[in-house]
Amino acid sequence: EDSSSNNNILLHKIDQTIRESLWKRYQSYQQKSLNGILPYARKNGNEYHPGNDMTLSSKMTNILKREAPVFFKHLKHFPKDRPDDLQESFSWITFENPNSGDGIPNVELVHRMGRKQPDKGSFVFSERQYFALHSYNCVHGEGGAIPIHVSGNSPQTLLVFSSRTSTDAVTGFGGSAKRSVGVRMMGNMVADVLEQVRTILE
Repeated sequence: EDSSSNNNILLHKIDQTIRESLWKRYQSYQQKSLNGILPYARKNGNEYHPGNDMTLSSKMTNILKREAPVFFKHLKHFPKDRPDDLQESFSWITFENPNSGDGIPNVELVHRMGRKQPDKGSFVFSERQYFALHSYNCVHGEGGAIPIHVSGNSPQTLLVFSSRTSTDAVTGFGGSAKRSVGVRMMGNMVADVLEQVRTILE
């Protein structure tokens, strides 16, 4: 009984410590955007800063700047310049990846933003996974559903999406298998995001 009680106390302290750490990361990001993403500690006192990779990750810049200037301005200056009709969510996600083989649950902090543009009939969105407990460092994805007109055809919708994942876990022994798992994980994420876009546009 004493052993069980001590274990419960220890688990409670661990849970409380994790919650406090996640809350601190959320607050820092919400106040300072990518510059506020707290670094990961590495060996020999080194640090890895996810915000640096996420700043460089977007290949959608020119498309968003042209097709969605209001959304692009907010994305660039977040948390400033927020449009009133922005759809936004901050999430704490816990999941287990059956393909990882280690049985350790992962924890993510995710920020999603989206904006429907009635004047253009388009929808643009961004997803930032600015903290992950293990397996990878961060993910930054941006995209949109943009109407296009092809001569002689009915209007069509072009889906565009760009995503970058940063990780230290795909080198060395077993790197090929890890990359394969990573591709499947990100593929599922992309499918989930685009399904949400389809639902919003219907």
